[in-house]
Amino acid sequence: MKPLIRFFVLFLSVNVCAQTNLFRTFPLDSDFAQMYWGTSHEITRAADGGYYVSYQFANGLYAFNSQIGEVQEVIKTDSLFVPEWKHFLSDFHNEVYTFPMADSSVIVALTDYEALLEKLNASGEVCNKHYYMKNNSTYPTVYSYGAISFNSGVEFAGVLSYGYPFVTYRCGFLLDVDTSGSIVSADSIVVQGMNMTSIEGLATDNSGNRFIAGSDYQFSGEGFLVKLNSNNTVAWCKKINPFNNTNSLPFIRALKVLSNGDILLGVNGDGSWRIYRFDMNGNLLWSEVLSPTAWLGGITELPGGNILASGAFRAFSGDTATGLIMEIDPNGNMIWNKRTAPAFEMGPAYILSTGEYIFPTYTCAPTIFSSDNTGNTNCFTASFPLSFSPISASVSNGTCLIYPTSFISISQLSYPARSQPFLDTCISAPFTTTIIPASSVKTQFEITPNPSQGLFAVTNIE
Repeated sequence: MKPLIRFFVLFLSVNVCAQTNLFRTFPLDSDFAQMYWGTSHEITRAADGGYYVSYQFANGLYAFNSQIGEVQEVIKTDSLFVPEWKHFLSDFHNEVYTFPMADSSVIVALTDYEALLEKLNASGEVCNKHYYMKNNSTYPTVYSYGAISFNSGVEFAGVLSYGYPFVTYRCGFLLDVDTSGSIVSADSIVVQGMNMTSIEGLATDNSGNRFIAGSDYQFSGEGFLVKLNSNNTVAWCKKINPFNNTNSLPFIRALKVLSNGDILLGVNGDGSWRIYRFDMNGNLLWSEVLSPTAWLGGITELPGGNILASGAFRAFSGDTATGLIMEIDPNGNMIWNKRTAPAFEMGPAYILSTGEYIFPTYTCAPTIFSSDNTGNTNCFTASFPLSFSPISASVSNGTCLIYPTSFISISQLSYPARSQPFLDTCISAPFTTTIIPASSVKTQFEITPNPSQGLFAVTNIE
């Protein structure tokens, strides 16, 4: 059957990744078409059986200016991953988190120089929107790095930076808000001996305990992992050394409480990804590093206790970045790995009832693809000899202090959703990178007509 072309977007009548595999890109709007770098975030299930897939992408220009920069978008799909609408911002954000609600609305938390919370209705329109800023005479800068569903609302974690123009002191923070955007509580967090305490990871267990992780943001190579009881007291505080080498700053890409109570911590830095496993009392069980150049995007616990790590990888300097999937046993041993399409950092896998894995990634546009439970696809997958080896790290007891602090909330008006076409095809050739002028990047919230869906065919996708 011939392909159908409408409005300069190609909709294929069959999935050219045949059999059980899906490879679907969500083309960028024309004004963002040359934004070549991107990251993807966790897929979540909507109340109506569809999905929310979220991305951040950029034109590669690094600047503290929303005119030059980065775009965040949430795509709502049906149960076959056919897009229904998308919501996007053009601003400078770190991460995008979606928290589906029972009434088919969704809470969207975006981390940035402030924390940002939006509530979208079932059609993707913004019901309410709140920015959270620090309320203090010294005007610290707020950087938020993580968000979780907590106490029927959302909790943000990040760092407060004091001093201008040069930062002289940093401490972490936790900010709790309810689903209407109202502030419930806020606390500052300090790990003694770390004048640059930076919280970059946040997780919770089924008992309401929270885990925060981060680093001493001054090239010391030291990190920390803290357990907070449900009443907000410190259960234990662990310092990790080395958390990273002293020549580069680490960044936490995964903090996950496993089904048996152990904690996995995934860190990017110094051109490698590192995974640490702790027991429920904060004792280090093992730590492994993947090198050479690799970026961890997410961690998923598999039925039976194995771990699926996903991200991106370059085999040598100048190599095209590709997706990377790795299965690890509970003792930290690599079982298999697969390199996939040319891609930037892949997010964590979503496991379908069919046993397939769905990965969000970025291949010059937001993308999802599926694999079987050994990482195989019908689109260019191959194993690669990798070194996933133990690293020596020491863990010592530390002291973590919590102080009440204050934030202010700034609300804004509502905005409509956009449409999102899709394209099913395999991408195997290396792609090129192009930097576009800052003046051609849109600034925030644009309106387009409602979507019209193309022809599609997907097999073995729930």
